[in-house]
Amino acid sequence: MHAPLHHQQNLHLATLDFISAVAVQLLVASSSIALMSSVRVVVSGESLWSKGFSSAVMHLQRYAETGNLQDYTDFQKSLSIPIGMGEARQVLDAQTRNNSAIREGLLQGENHPSDVDSLLRILPWVWNLQTLAPTIEYWRRGDRHVQAIQALGHQIQERRSTDKPVTAAEIDAWHQQISDLGNTVMPLSKQFSASLGSNSRQLGRLLLIINLLTAMVLSLIYWLSVQRAIAESAKAYSELEVERQRSSVTLAALGDGVITLDVQQRILYANPSTSQLLDLPSAQLLGRNIAEVLGFVPELIATHNPSLSQAQKRNSDNHVHWITRPGKDNLL
Repeated sequence: MHAPLHHQQNLHLATLDFISAVAVQLLVASSSIALMSSVRVVVSGESLWSKGFSSAVMHLQRYAETGNLQDYTDFQKSLSIPIGMGEARQVLDAQTRNNSAIREGLLQGENHPSDVDSLLRILPWVWNLQTLAPTIEYWRRGDRHVQAIQALGHQIQERRSTDKPVTAAEIDAWHQQISDLGNTVMPLSKQFSASLGSNSRQLGRLLLIINLLTAMVLSLIYWLSVQRAIAESAKAYSELEVERQRSSVTLAALGDGVITLDVQQRILYANPSTSQLLDLPSAQLLGRNIAEVLGFVPELIATHNPSLSQAQKRNSDNHVHWITRPGKDNLL
């Protein structure tokens, strides 16, 4: 009796398990995409850092040679990119979770605002991972050279601001110092890129494995859920079949004739007493319209059920009717 409801509950549970599995897989996939997006932003930031430093070196060389203030202005503007990123790194090193300061530094480094938002969600959580330590150390070493060339630029600017003429020897010394800093930073930039690329590939492989394992585990859980639902449904229908057989035994033992009709008044079941009373084998009764066997029954049903609605008739399948044949004491 409760098997259909039980089956529906099992179906709902299986559906809920499937939705939960999809939700978990989407969460893992979204997290993976966010991590890889952050790696992309860091790679882009490294490129901006390197370009900014290279441009600063070029403008400072010109300023050292010509003393043109526009070159010094351009030097400061170019150097502000690695300086801003360095300030963001220092805040991350301090672990103060000062997102506004990190954001300001990254924006000064000319990172796109939407990329900055992505980094702010990820970087504070992964900054102290051991695998990132070598990469971040290359960044620190590069920032120390940024500070050095900034100090050198300030020194050259102060010297050129005096009334004393600048000698060729001083200019050559400045060129040499600037070149030394540039030649030292470029290998560090390459090492940073190589380390970052290695970490990116490792992270990609790790995320791929995590996604595959998650999909496999969730698929297994869903398969087990479906198998459980199938087993419980089979058990419920088995119990229903037992009940049906018990009912059939009970009806077969009755001395009264019992007929079960569907909504089209076709015979679905006739117990042995009915076959004996009508002197017809059960096989010849099943599927026939009751009017062909007992012509008075449809009218009798309508008389006994004058208010039966169409909806009620549709729901009356398998209902059992006891009908008295006129002039007889036997029940059909």
